[in-house]
Parts: sequence; structure tokens; C-alpha cells
Amino acid sequence: MRDLGIYLTPTLLAPTLLQKNSEHIPQHMIDKIEEIEKEHRKSFRLALERGVKIIAGTDAGPLLIIPVNL
Repeated sequence: MRDLGIYLTPTLLAPTLLQKNSEHIPQHMIDKIEEIEKEHRKSFRLALERGVKIIAGTDAGPLLIIPVNL
């Protein structure tokens, strides 16, 4: 990614919000979310260490497009 000038836009907030609002989500899905989140954060750190440029963004729609949520 770094060598091609590709930027990473990680979606780190999605699994966190699902975990915080998990009262209506089956336990097996929460377990999977936790597993995926660990790998996602590991790949984010690796990209950062390797010099991949990181940008902030969202696909949440217009209701969450304010700087405090990025």
C-alpha cells in the first residue's frame, strides 16, 4: 500500500459500537466481533509501522459526519 500510494481508511469504530450496544446481538456474533477486532487492530498497527498513510473517514452517512466522531 505504501509503495503504491494507497491510503488506509480503517473502520475501527464499528466493532467497538457493536460491542457497546450488544444487548440485542447473539453471543456467538459478539465473540466473532471480538476476534475480528483483535486482528483488525493488529493490521492497523502493522500498516502504521510500515509507513502506510492513514486517513479518517466514515461510511455511516450524514448523521455522523462531524469531526468529533472521526
